[in-house]
Amino acid sequence: MNRPEKASADFVAGWPAAAFIFVASTVLYIATLAPTVSLWDCGEFISCAAKLENGHPPGAPLYLLICRFFSLFAPDAKHIALCCNMVSAVASGATVALLYIITRHIIRMCLHVATSTAAFSAATAALLFAATDTFWFSAVESEVYALSMFFTALTFYVIIRWNNDVNAGTEHSARWLFLSCYLIGLSIGVHLLNLLLIPVLTFVFCYASGRRQIKNLVLSLVIGALLLIVILFVFVSNGLEIAMMLELFLVNTCGAPFNSGLITFCILLFGGLFAAAFVTASRADIWHFAITGVLLICIGYTSYAMIFIRANANPGINLNDPSQVFAFDSFMNREQYGDKPLFYGPYYNSQPVDVKTRKSYRPYGNKYESYDKLLAYEYDDAECGLFPRLYSQNPNHIYGYSMWCDIDPESDARPTLWDNIEYTLRYQLGFMYMRYFMWNFAGRQNDTQGIGGTTDGNWACGIDMVDNIHLLRHNDKLPAESDSKAANHYYLLPLLFGLAGIVALWTNGGESRHWLAVIAILFVMTGPAIALYLNQTPMEPRERDYAYAGSFFAFAISTGIGTAWLISLVGRLSKESETAKIMAAAVAFLALPTLMVCQNYDDHDRSNRYFDLQIAKAYLNSCEPNAILFTYGDNDTYPLWYAQEVEGIRRDIRVINFGLMGAEWYINQLARASEGSKPLLFSINIRRYREDDLDNALITNSSNEFAHLKDVVKFIGNDNKQSKLELQSGRLVDYTPTANIWFKGLDGDTLYWRLNKDILFKNDIALLDIIATNNWQRPIYFTIGGDPESYLGLDEYLSNEGMVLKLTSKSNSEADTRVLYRNFMENIDLGNADTYYQDYYVRRTFLTISYRHMANTIAALLCDENKKTEACNILKKSLAELPITATEPDAEAFTTILMLHKAGLAKESGEQARLLLDNYIGQMLYYINNAERNPEESQFGIETNAEIGRYAESIFAETNNTELYNEIKLFNTSCGLLPGQK
Repeated sequence: MNRPEKASADFVAGWPAAAFIFVASTVLYIATLAPTVSLWDCGEFISCAAKLENGHPPGAPLYLLICRFFSLFAPDAKHIALCCNMVSAVASGATVALLYIITRHIIRMCLHVATSTAAFSAATAALLFAATDTFWFSAVESEVYALSMFFTALTFYVIIRWNNDVNAGTEHSARWLFLSCYLIGLSIGVHLLNLLLIPVLTFVFCYASGRRQIKNLVLSLVIGALLLIVILFVFVSNGLEIAMMLELFLVNTCGAPFNSGLITFCILLFGGLFAAAFVTASRADIWHFAITGVLLICIGYTSYAMIFIRANANPGINLNDPSQVFAFDSFMNREQYGDKPLFYGPYYNSQPVDVKTRKSYRPYGNKYESYDKLLAYEYDDAECGLFPRLYSQNPNHIYGYSMWCDIDPESDARPTLWDNIEYTLRYQLGFMYMRYFMWNFAGRQNDTQGIGGTTDGNWACGIDMVDNIHLLRHNDKLPAESDSKAANHYYLLPLLFGLAGIVALWTNGGESRHWLAVIAILFVMTGPAIALYLNQTPMEPRERDYAYAGSFFAFAISTGIGTAWLISLVGRLSKESETAKIMAAAVAFLALPTLMVCQNYDDHDRSNRYFDLQIAKAYLNSCEPNAILFTYGDNDTYPLWYAQEVEGIRRDIRVINFGLMGAEWYINQLARASEGSKPLLFSINIRRYREDDLDNALITNSSNEFAHLKDVVKFIGNDNKQSKLELQSGRLVDYTPTANIWFKGLDGDTLYWRLNKDILFKNDIALLDIIATNNWQRPIYFTIGGDPESYLGLDEYLSNEGMVLKLTSKSNSEADTRVLYRNFMENIDLGNADTYYQDYYVRRTFLTISYRHMANTIAALLCDENKKTEACNILKKSLAELPITATEPDAEAFTTILMLHKAGLAKESGEQARLLLDNYIGQMLYYINNAERNPEESQFGIETNAEIGRYAESIFAETNNTELYNEIKLFNTSCGLLPGQK
């Protein structure tokens, strides 16, 4: 056998074991797979995959196409989500198998160990990675990150194969480089993560080509970074500039049909690349490789044609409506999310001097009309600086900045460069990256989202001596941490094995250090580099660890190398070499993948979780037929889209995301009928809702008179100069002279209210228009837990019907217990908590919808009506769906104790009170015992819990629970908590 054949055979020899690892890990994921939709973007992705619709920018067309293929195997609509979730499970299993092959090869190249040791160590690393917190979470739901990680692993494997074939002198080794280019192009249709492998590719290329001097290797990284910037900011973000110029010329000047310019551009691009590739084929030089590589990237990138084609079919979900090249360019650039300054820009207290716009175009008739697209605020150079990390002007973010670095949020002084660096090191790299890294290789405190304190969302290895140092505590733990299934402790073992792998590669020198550099580049590019690029603000809506799975993949390789090195070391130091190695291997397997599976299984098992679909059904079924339902955020919108689009549940209801209603394309879609739902009616001409027109309207309050809602809407929507307000600059703006509005209601009632804003934005104007024009023909609802500002002052006319607030014509009308009881008992079914794990975001959703308060309120109303049997039904159901122990003790939990007592459930009241009291005492003791080490946070915790403790005293007194009353009174007194005292 010659050398090239041996090189290939080494990879082939590893595939049987890789196949076994693929099956084992995939079975693990299928066993814990979510059976239906999950929270966040999953509902949107499944809906878009099922009908090939367009989700949020910049889209994931290849992912949707693959999910669509898997969905074809669903026996019915209810199993489409399961089939789409299966894409993540299979892709994750394949990623684990690839990690095994990669790790096995690197161990074989760098360490002089037996083949069996290399294979076992690689398997240990692969199975460890399979059980890591972040990767497992993405493997059991319909999100792009599992498939994106597969493409990253596959591309990395291809790069290694090319490097191996070059070193072995294999003919046609360049095919692997061509394949890597194609995979990079394909992966853009899933996620941009795969692009971060480009510096790895250039580094390996430079080394394999014999240019191994330090300056050349550094230069290769610089070239890789430049290529990454070109592909990301030129090819992906601005690659349609020529197409837009051609489109404008052909349509507006030559009278060609829409999209002629885009089609012409594609023909010229691919025709030119194909021609150049054939012309240079005979030379087989760097130019031929570069041209062919670009061509293959472009071919892979063509999955985005799906976005464009489906947009022109006007599907039910068609975010941003990228049906023509100008809108498609905006879609690809994610313009709706705004810009984050990376290298130079303003700070949180910078004052804008103007607005930044650029000329854009939209269809009007058979041509394009121009308009000024608002991009962002413009700032003077004196207001800007280098490395702007403290840039957001959101008040919550500014408060967060003051938490993480020493700044005064009220000061006008600009942050210094050191302030920005300090924030980056402490928050973006420390808290939002290293914390996630330690979750996966040291352990996790709990799954409560952390914002910077010591009690929530931190890493914890389970060794008190270590944890107490960085959590600023003694040996105490909060009850929520002690009892949480998400308190996963690995005792630093994966971390130590990974560090051993780094030591092994470094001490071996030579080729080993090259592979250490390759792994390090992969680690940095998919970890810290992403943290710098994302430029995250404080108080993120959710944890963002999924973005860094690539760097955890890289470190997992190191754990395999460390395992092989330590097994080999034990063998060399022992007289019974083989026996010692077997025992060392067994210990490593128990200490790494076995430990992590045991720790992580219970909180990653979603096999019986239907909550996310049930919450959607609860919203929809709480509404009357043909209702209009306004939603606010991701988790009260995407599950509803799934329920309607995929399973066909309550298609008669028109679900409207209030935030999206600020976009002209969304209002255009609302004015069209959807499957099962009639179009919405608008009084204002739809043309006025276009961008750069009616973007806002001032409220001048120049009149105290009450105006009819229809007159206000008509006045704002009127495009005559008489309906405009002239500013000092001479600019004419839309406005309303009064904030006082009346509107005729049903049954002769009249609504009188005052708008709660100084400026009405497009979505506010559209909401008023819908209410006025609908004129009570369709019932209007808002999901509970939304932003009160979106109600525009109508709060007193919103009747609480459980999961939804219904717009009525009666001010502060008494709640109808019949409706509330029916909705809670028949239309709200959020599952039995004993059958699935309620993770943090499930618990937070219960909090968002004020679930416990809802149940207590209904029970209290029923008790007042002497309907104690119905009240008992409400309370028993609420405790089954959200147990007392599922959340921290608060006032509503103690109110439940009181309601149980009033409803005649004295035994249940006492049992639940005991649980709450133990939890409360545990909370208080934690903060009291840690007051010296962590004074600020402990004082806040003591004060917060003291209020709850005093309320609990009154509850126990009212329920005649003498034993618990005396116990809590004695405890509060011993803590110095006298009535009314802090």
